[in-house]
Amino acid sequence: MLRRIKQRARRFVRAETRQTVLQDPVIMASLLNHPAALATYLPLEPVDHDLLVPIEPVDRSVPLHERIPPASLWSVNEDYEAGVERNVRSIVDALDELDVTLADLGNVLDFGCGTGRLLLGLHQRVPGAEREMWGVDIHAARIEWARRNLSPPLRFSTCSTFPHLPFPDSTFDLVVAGSVFTHIPDLADGWVLELLRVTEPGGLLYLTIQDQAWLQATLERPGEDWLSEFLASSTVDLGGLGTDSAMIVLGRGHPEAMVLHDRESLIEMWSSYAEVCAVVERGYDTQTAIVLRKQPSPRPSGPWGQPRVLRFDPPAPPPSPPAAPELLGLPLVHLGPTDDERGHAVLAGHAPGIEPHWFVVDLDERICEASEGAAEAVGLPGASLLGASPRETQEHIAGALGPLVDATVLEADEDLIVQALTFGETRVVQANVARRDDAGAIQAVRVLFCITSS
Repeated sequence: MLRRIKQRARRFVRAETRQTVLQDPVIMASLLNHPAALATYLPLEPVDHDLLVPIEPVDRSVPLHERIPPASLWSVNEDYEAGVERNVRSIVDALDELDVTLADLGNVLDFGCGTGRLLLGLHQRVPGAEREMWGVDIHAARIEWARRNLSPPLRFSTCSTFPHLPFPDSTFDLVVAGSVFTHIPDLADGWVLELLRVTEPGGLLYLTIQDQAWLQATLERPGEDWLSEFLASSTVDLGGLGTDSAMIVLGRGHPEAMVLHDRESLIEMWSSYAEVCAVVERGYDTQTAIVLRKQPSPRPSGPWGQPRVLRFDPPAPPPSPPAAPELLGLPLVHLGPTDDERGHAVLAGHAPGIEPHWFVVDLDERICEASEGAAEAVGLPGASLLGASPRETQEHIAGALGPLVDATVLEADEDLIVQALTFGETRVVQANVARRDDAGAIQAVRVLFCITSS
């Protein structure tokens, strides 16, 4: 009897304590700022005493790849869709080098999937295939969005930071973890073993890390960004990675802890669990991917062979402004925005007192807009300008007014070209004016012209 009373008292105290913590925003805020004190799981609305999960209808007519989560759920700093194809291509290329194709694999797991961005990219490579594609993450809000918007065909589950997954042994042929072990400071070895447990014998794990190659590439980035500044300002001796330190953790105890590994030390550890069959430099943007293959149990005796080192170079940078391609004689990239007013003013100086006609040429080099009467001014049917290319238009004009016998550039710079064109007995003064955005990229060219004599 006394033991039962003590048990009930303990349960009552625990329940009262839990309610006190949950109802006190100061305590909850303190705990949230020190996530190691929590149950290593990021729940929905953690400070709400009562939780209501709304029913939010999803427009199933919208294609899967166009369903974008709110920015508050993004785990990327760039545009949400940017980089997905690049990361998928790195995985596919690595599999190809190992004589494995994605289409031949069975079930796929994305460990640390966020909102399913990478998993969806893999699915788009093999749509309609008979396989299960699962994503797991500790962030409940991201999983809730992914489950609501991407399932089916994809499947999702929450997990915690403790090495346990809700799947039977040997469930998956491929496990990917993009930028996940970069944030696991503790129990990383347990997670590798757990991922191997749910992998089929012969299956592959594609796990990315931040090693010396990543550190060098990040510190040498052109320009400034928060990550390179963060690393450069660290009081930890990052240069000791691989000489004095096998692992460096910055911000330990936070879900976004930054974890750096000495590549050779990590390969030595992981090779005791599975075959390290490839090291892919720049296998996930600038991160290095370690590709493991699960062997049958018991595993063959003796050491593994040396892993292959693969490197996929980053895409070439965009051309610099001087080498930029042109549209109607104007460079596609320049220093800043322009408008049409300057074109009108300059043209008025070469053809005073004459109201210009105009048309707009888009990036496909087709005329997409024209002023009323522009076609008729040069003797063409009204509908013949729209959709035509400038070259086709010039041929039409030559047919209507006579052949082009002279073309003289009156003035020109990066944003404006003014020419005097003579077709037979007719003189046309034309100004090509760049329309640019705030970054200086050309969006279209407005062509203004005046007929000055005939």
